Amino acid sequence: MHTLKSAIAVALACSLAACSDRPPVAPAATAADIPESPMLSSPSGGSPPDHEIQCDGARWALFVEGEASRVQRTSDAGPLVLPKPDGMEDYVPVGMGCANSAADGERLVVAYGEAWPGCNICEWFFVYDHDGRPLNHSVPPMLGDLDSLRPNNDGYINVTNQLRLQRPDIHYPPRARTTDPDIPAQRDANASVR
Repeated sequence: MHTLKSAIAVALACSLAACSDRPPVAPAATAADIPESPMLSSPSGGSPPDHEIQCDGARWALFVEGEASRVQRTSDAGPLVLPKPDGMEDYVPVGMGCANSAADGERLVVAYGEAWPGCNICEWFFVYDHDGRPLNHSVPPMLGDLDSLRPNNDGYINVTNQLRLQRPDIHYPPRARTTDPDIPAQRDANASVR
């Protein structure tokens, strides 16, 4: 048992180490930079978003379609698809909310997680600036050892402290559970970040 546990710990450490040499965050992409997916529609037509909020003077939409999930600005300011923060290359947006800052108004907060089947306890949170760039990262994505792995939200905690952000209400559209792959899971629409 000890040998198996050690082998798993080494494999996990190696895979996490591979994630630590990520390039800097790319600038926010516009809708024109993202190839149109047959599963997702633009806000101007097609399928409606799974969730929308008004935050930071803009309207934001969450389109949930497995690996192609995205958060996109849908307001008059023009379309903008948010880039994935460093460390989230293997994860997708699963929820979003708006946090008030005592320093400079509202900030969009996006929760990332697994596309399928979803992990209700493995979530990362990111604050975006007024131009759609993430202010924090999660490199490596997980912290701790085999017995106490947890999502790396240290950058999120630092940014929320620096900006004096209030705790946002993160809203999650329904997702299927591993035990009920054909039945959408009902998640509390007013769940708060822990």
